[in-house]
Amino acid sequence: MKDVFEKVIRFEELTLDKFRNQNYVEREEYKKFDKIDFPVVGIIGLRWVGKTTYLLSRRLKVPSSVYISCDWNFLVGVNIVDLLLYMYDNFNITTFYLDEIQFLENWDSVIKNLYDVSNVKIIFSGSSKIRLEKTSHDLSRRVVLKTLDMFSYLEYINIVHGLDLKGFSFEDLLHNYQQISREYFKYYEKDSWKEEYLKYGEFWYFYAGYKNEFDLLLNNSLKKSIYEDLPAIFNIETKNLSKIERLLFFIANMGASEISINSLAKKVELDNKVVKNYLEYLQQLWWLYTLFKFWTISESLRKEVKVYLSSTNLMNYLCLRFDENCRGKLRETFFLQNVSRVTENIDNTFYKKRTDFVINYNWKLYEFEIGGKSKSRIREWIYIVKDDILVGDKNVIPLRLFGFLK
Repeated sequence: MKDVFEKVIRFEELTLDKFRNQNYVEREEYKKFDKIDFPVVGIIGLRWVGKTTYLLSRRLKVPSSVYISCDWNFLVGVNIVDLLLYMYDNFNITTFYLDEIQFLENWDSVIKNLYDVSNVKIIFSGSSKIRLEKTSHDLSRRVVLKTLDMFSYLEYINIVHGLDLKGFSFEDLLHNYQQISREYFKYYEKDSWKEEYLKYGEFWYFYAGYKNEFDLLLNNSLKKSIYEDLPAIFNIETKNLSKIERLLFFIANMGASEISINSLAKKVELDNKVVKNYLEYLQQLWWLYTLFKFWTISESLRKEVKVYLSSTNLMNYLCLRFDENCRGKLRETFFLQNVSRVTENIDNTFYKKRTDFVINYNWKLYEFEIGGKSKSRIREWIYIVKDDILVGDKNVIPLRLFGFLK
């Protein structure tokens, strides 16, 4: 165990040296995580949104702690519980930062054993929506799980322009959008959000100074997620991984958001049930949103779904040609990803045949139509969310305002 410990310390030293030489962005969410007073905290979310940055930055501030990336090759076959207890017993290391915990075999058992037999504090990250209720041990009372989303438009504005805007709630926006838009439009009136934020601003690479390398890094992150994370987490045949990549590419380039599972299956030459499973897996890795029609509870009625990429940056990267259909879908993607931040559970968002989105928020239904400046109102109770306008009008809300939700 001593040899493994020495390797951990050496790899940690190299990782921290590299981290110190990079641009560091302190996200507002980090401060919220710091306030969680619980022995085990899990930070989960898409790759490259700042989870590792959080762990490394706190490792540098917390004495008697250690950082471990669970995908370090030399850890394969190592009893992690024994390793951490060895550090605890012999070197008084009491805080462990475990990065990408999904690469640990029986990770839930590791957490349970350490929680039950020691006084250590564990902060871990993961790139999948770990279903605590389906693990082999009851972790619900042992772990506080928090999601770290992509960088919001609010964060982008604050970081790039050196501001300290606080944003507003979904409920405030719906009731005060006219006043709020008059207060906020000066912050985005001349901002190049389409040329910069929608292409680069959702991921850590941009803020670390890698704008020129952004497409390459995003592509590498996507491939790592598909070809490494998916097989490690789910039982997927290796030969089908390239078809999952094709599935994402097709979703980005299809004009209509609504499509049948059968059509998707034919496009990628896979069985319907397999495609349905893959959509669920990609949603668990935060690359997709899948919406069902409003009140279609019966499984037999769920023949059509709406499928969106979770990132406007990824959509910009994967789209071959930006025609009006793709621009429309980009607007809807931006709206959906920002609403999902505050509604927390995407299952609370649906669509209707003639309405883009139906959102169940605090047990009340709200309907939204998304469009450009010329978008007209069909029914008076529906909110119209328009691109290319600065100030709201009666039941008309500027699209960019949804980027300021907190």
